[in-house]
Amino acid sequence: MNDPVRRSLILVFCLALFTVCGAKAQEPDIPVKMQGVWAAPDCKNVDEALILASGYGFRTDGAANTLWPLPPVTQKRDYWLMQMNGEQNPVRLEADGVLKIISMPKPEKGWPSKWSALHTDEAQEYMGCAETPALLPEPLVRAMKHIDALAAACTGGTGCAENFFKAADENHDGKVSLRELRNAAISLAEITKLTHGTASRDALDKSTFVALREADALSGGRSLTAEDFSRLSSPFLEQTLAEIKYFITGQTP
Repeated sequence: MNDPVRRSLILVFCLALFTVCGAKAQEPDIPVKMQGVWAAPDCKNVDEALILASGYGFRTDGAANTLWPLPPVTQKRDYWLMQMNGEQNPVRLEADGVLKIISMPKPEKGWPSKWSALHTDEAQEYMGCAETPALLPEPLVRAMKHIDALAAACTGGTGCAENFFKAADENHDGKVSLRELRNAAISLAEITKLTHGTASRDALDKSTFVALREADALSGGRSLTAEDFSRLSSPFLEQTLAEIKYFITGQTP
């Protein structure tokens, strides 16, 4: 792959992770009111946390972390069927804002039309969180905010490269600092680790170490200008791009 193409792919990928591209937004795969951060049993005492984006879900219990694509939900009369762990799960958002998810095999006669016909006493309840629970890894929280835009960019989003530097420059000082580059690299590394399946916290920490080393090497310990940033390339960036694009589209760049 020649340098101009490689740099272009890297720019498109990174921008998609940290900002929404200018492409037309797609219809959400799950209802907007179900998207966001959820915790069980509540946002202060968290045993399990979920992040639901339009087309992707992330779950952690502190020990195991899982990222998966969310196919469009199937709507029943008063609940939805949403895919989790490779199986469909009945999901219902109550009037009080509690998200209920039931883990159960598909009934022999098929899914009933009404929630009341299910084993609702077995539903796991999640509370919506205005603030991010500490159980959620911060780099993945950043990534999940824009993972839907990442998918759009990997399948042909336009107008990304010219906006990349502006998006990466979090404090808008006209440069990309080492801290900003480290944040980007960590998010890239951790989300890449999850494209291989469920990952432990230790595995994510190891990927973070690699990302910090790569960010330091790329920056040379200095802030980067737009021109500097446009020339960034490394085996680390190429590999993360290839793996995440394959996870999303089934295609390598």
